[in-house]
Amino acid sequence: MLLENVTSVWQHHDLAARLMIWLLFKADFQQLLVVQDLMTIAYGEEKIVGAKKERQLRKKLSNCWDEDLLVLQERGWHVQFHDKTYPHQIRPLGWGRNDSSRPRGFFNQLLLGQIWISPPIFDKSGAIASVKKVPQLTTLEETIATQEQPKFNGGLVKNLRMQKGWSQRKLAKLTGISQGLISLIENNERSITCENREIIRKVLESMT
Repeated sequence: MLLENVTSVWQHHDLAARLMIWLLFKADFQQLLVVQDLMTIAYGEEKIVGAKKERQLRKKLSNCWDEDLLVLQERGWHVQFHDKTYPHQIRPLGWGRNDSSRPRGFFNQLLLGQIWISPPIFDKSGAIASVKKVPQLTTLEETIATQEQPKFNGGLVKNLRMQKGWSQRKLAKLTGISQGLISLIENNERSITCENREIIRKVLESMT
């Protein structure tokens, strides 16, 4: 069942799937994992080195990391942050962080962050029954934030676009993404890549 859980995300979220595979075969789910080690496994050392040197690459890599954590959570994996090394202000939106901006020097702090990630547990029917717990419990605030985390999917893109009174053509012009692809995304016929997600989010949040 766990391998099926991995293959279900491989086509559209190959980096998250790569991380899942490593976690399944290599990780000790009772021990803290360092973000930089996990990023190296998922993205490669070269991208991390580049991100340390260039602001836009840091932002892009950090957004992809946040998205991959969300993919794991959506597939029933339990993601839990170490409070001291992975504070709320550098966590993904909805996991205790409500501001889309990040503090100065966040990337170096993120690389040193520590996290627990444990796989889902399936019942006899193949449905996710429960999630293996790790030693430290989440706070009530973190639990509520995780449960209420908004999903930036096609439906949300469509709703936000319509609230602004924009046509698909206008959103396509502002984002540089083809109108055809936007239509597929809004109808949930195509998953949003990390890069396109960031472009669309930025336009929808910044334009009035």
